[in-house]
Amino acid sequence: MSQDNTGEYIIRQCRTEDFEQAASLLKGLWELDNDDMYLTQLKWKHRGWPEKVYATVVEYQKEIVGFLGLLPFTYTLNGTRVPVLCPVDLCVSSNHRRKGLFKKMVYKSFELFANSHKYMISYSTNPISTPGFLNMGWERVEDIKHLVRFRWGKAFSLTDTLNESEFSSSKIYCKIHTSADEYFGIRKKLSNPTSATIHLDWTYDDFTWRVAHPYKKYWFITFAERQGQQPQSCCCLTETHGMYQIADWAFTENSNWNGLLSNINKILNKSCSTYWAIPTTGAEYKAGLRNLYFDISRVIKLIRKTSFQPGMIIRPTKKNFDEKDWNIGSLDVRKSQSWNISPLAGL
Repeated sequence: MSQDNTGEYIIRQCRTEDFEQAASLLKGLWELDNDDMYLTQLKWKHRGWPEKVYATVVEYQKEIVGFLGLLPFTYTLNGTRVPVLCPVDLCVSSNHRRKGLFKKMVYKSFELFANSHKYMISYSTNPISTPGFLNMGWERVEDIKHLVRFRWGKAFSLTDTLNESEFSSSKIYCKIHTSADEYFGIRKKLSNPTSATIHLDWTYDDFTWRVAHPYKKYWFITFAERQGQQPQSCCCLTETHGMYQIADWAFTENSNWNGLLSNINKILNKSCSTYWAIPTTGAEYKAGLRNLYFDISRVIKLIRKTSFQPGMIIRPTKKNFDEKDWNIGSLDVRKSQSWNISPLAGL
């Protein structure tokens, strides 16, 4: 296995036997209830690739002191597959910082994975990592706005609202699917992203892995005009800190984003006080949310304790690249209008 020796530091590809030490290192990033949960979550993130873990580590005297995880996704444009890697869970031990290890892990990742993946995309940059990424050639595509809508009222639980498998309300027939398999089959029939944008090409394995998070609950919902009709739209919701996030969606050509939002609104109005969504890039999505009184909330800024807005940033995985590497066909990947991004991909 390829590795770089920098003084006493070894920069190399992560192995499954490194997970236990890496999980301990990541306690500074994740807020989980007990030590076992860190290892469980790390194993879930890097499922399915026992022969090839998409991550880079720093080893120092047989101890893992740095970790950079990478999640592989495949986007597509007019039938052309575009494999990408999403950097996640970047961490360096506090005793080994200011030694350039972050940069060394990134460049080692280029060396390891550039032949199999064309770009690295991050949706969750922070004030600490963003300057480093930008200095290494990443470019910002668009800020990611957390649009929020508050409804004050009684305490709520989506589980209480959706304790039945189906119901009808205000000219919609709604069905809640307990199985990701059933939802995925419906979603594939509904999803018609424009061929003019780069969009996520979900496989069954990728989607079912993504919604099998060990510590998150997902609800899979489809909408039709009446019982017995084929669904016209669907969505996947999840909860974070008492707020509901629209994590995934699809609709037919006869439906639209605003119609889907209206249907979700009817469900959540049954009991929810608060819910939120992270939209994809694109003015259409943001306009639809704002029409339902979503906005950027000062409360969210207080929760984060920062006014920093995360952004989508991108870079070719070639260590040395030129202008043509920013293009897929006629599209410039640095332009937000080139993309159709689902929050479930990593937002």
